[in-house]
Amino acid sequence: MLNIVTINGQKYLVDVGFGANGSPIRPLPSAVSANIGMQNNRLLRECILQHTDHAQQLWCFDHINDGGLIWSPTYALTEVEFLPEGIEVSGVHRNCPQVLLGRQNDE
Repeated sequence: MLNIVTINGQKYLVDVGFGANGSPIRPLPSAVSANIGMQNNRLLRECILQHTDHAQQLWCFDHINDGGLIWSPTYALTEVEFLPEGIEVSGVHRNCPQVLLGRQNDE
């Protein structure tokens, strides 16, 4: 899970388990930084190729290995706030399809 959190007015990217290509906790925006071994990563605010409206921008996290020349896109994310109530309900609906469909269990 990837989160953008705000602490004392400063936004941070917090990656809680992406793996070796993931990011540590870092302030936004982020310049190029060292990761594990010979890997570097960066976080940019930019438009992705799939956008039809090029005014839209996402946070795009890229990595590059062993002094390579080409950055590899790792993931892109928006800045949409999720409230605790929405997260709680999404878990209920995912685990209880009868609730989502408005059905009761006949057992």
